[in-house]
Amino acid sequence: YMGLGAGLAWLLWSKKEWLLQLPVFSSKTFQWVLTIFIVLYLCLYMKSPLGDAISPLPMGLLFGWLIVNVAANPNRIFSLENRFLNFMGKISYGLYMYHMPVVYAVSFLFQKSKLATLSPLAYFPLFFGLVFIVTTGIAGGSYYLIEQPLLKKSKRLF
Repeated sequence: YMGLGAGLAWLLWSKKEWLLQLPVFSSKTFQWVLTIFIVLYLCLYMKSPLGDAISPLPMGLLFGWLIVNVAANPNRIFSLENRFLNFMGKISYGLYMYHMPVVYAVSFLFQKSKLATLSPLAYFPLFFGLVFIVTTGIAGGSYYLIEQPLLKKSKRLF
C-alpha cells in the first residue's frame, strides 16, 4: 500500500495533467463504478485466505485512486470540502491526542454507573456518541485555547 501510494503521489507530482486525463479520473461514470466497488468491498467482503491474498493489489489501487481523486481531481463526483470536515481537520491533532483518555474515562463512567449493562443496541451508540462528543469538545477547546495561541506566538518568534 505504501509503494502504491508513493507511486501515485509521484505520478500526481510529475505527470498531473496526464494522470487526471485517464478515464478513471475524467469519466464520471468510471468514478461511480469505482466508488461502488469500494463500498461493496467494505460492506460485503468476508475474510478468507484467498481473498486476503488477492485483494491487496486491487484494493490498494482503488484506495489510491480515491485519495488522488478527492484530493486533486477538479472533475470528481464528490468532495470532502465542507465546514464540518474542515473543522475536524483543524482539530485532528487534538482528536488523535485526546481520544484514548476520553475512551478510558467514558469506560470508567459506564462501569461505575452501570451503563455497561445496557443492551448492545443502546450501549454502543451511547458509548461511541459520548466519546465522539467529548473528544471533539476537548480537541476544539485545545485547538482554540492552546494550539492557535502557541502557533501565533511561534510565528512571531521565528
